Amino acid sequence: MTDKKYLLDRSDILSLSALLISGIALLVSIYEANIMKEQQKIMFDQQQAAVWPYVDGQINFNYQDDRLIINYSLINKGVGPAIIRDGRLLVNNRDLEEFEGGIRAAISPYFPEAIIPNISLSLQEHKVLSPEEEYRILNISSKRFEGDFEMAGSLNLSYDACFCSIYDDCWQLKEDEQGRKLNCDN
Repeated sequence: MTDKKYLLDRSDILSLSALLISGIALLVSIYEANIMKEQQKIMFDQQQAAVWPYVDGQINFNYQDDRLIINYSLINKGVGPAIIRDGRLLVNNRDLEEFEGGIRAAISPYFPEAIIPNISLSLQEHKVLSPEEEYRILNISSKRFEGDFEMAGSLNLSYDACFCSIYDDCWQLKEDEQGRKLNCDN
């Protein structure tokens, strides 16, 4: 009888089988890790969306029988708190700080000399707005006068600021051509 010589014995076959199974397990682990990474990103995006603020500035002119009331407010229309940062009030696109004498000097050219409006101004840094909260920055109240409707059309009040989510994602109050809020340069 002649001895048959095998190229691989049992221990070699078992070793190769173990190596093949280990390689497949490694590939499955890498695939699962990628899936988990994608799921974590989706969960993080969902967390951020769950606290997404959206702040708009709003000016209101209220003409009562004998009173003219002008209000400028910020309103958080988002679902999460908004942290208002680096704000500055603009009157006809000029920073309030450019007017010597402050807000009274900035708006007095729009009112007749005989009418001195009551002014309430609140500029608070790092103000936190909860969802649907309104923060009144400026309130002007005066007697009605001839031409007050035209004056209201020429008075341009705005607030230039950044607002941030609790995750420190920040946007400007300004919008681009498509109505999207612009990112702040932090």
